[in-house]
Amino acid sequence: MSETVEKQLIDLRAVAKMLSVSVRTVERMVASGHIPVPLRVGPRLLRWPYQVVVDWISMGCPSQGEAKNG
Repeated sequence: MSETVEKQLIDLRAVAKMLSVSVRTVERMVASGHIPVPLRVGPRLLRWPYQVVVDWISMGCPSQGEAKNG
């Protein structure tokens, strides 16, 4: 994959598509800490570095507590 794509910031819709879930489900995952903490762009927009999401998925989608503990 190109370096440009790996450094991209992706939005809720892109994350939802990668996980095959709804946008609302991703919002719930953010609220409950079951997804990497997003970057805030302005007061409302959430973005994730593409590679962070890919790495998180490859680790089996651990919650934030599980990811920090091991």
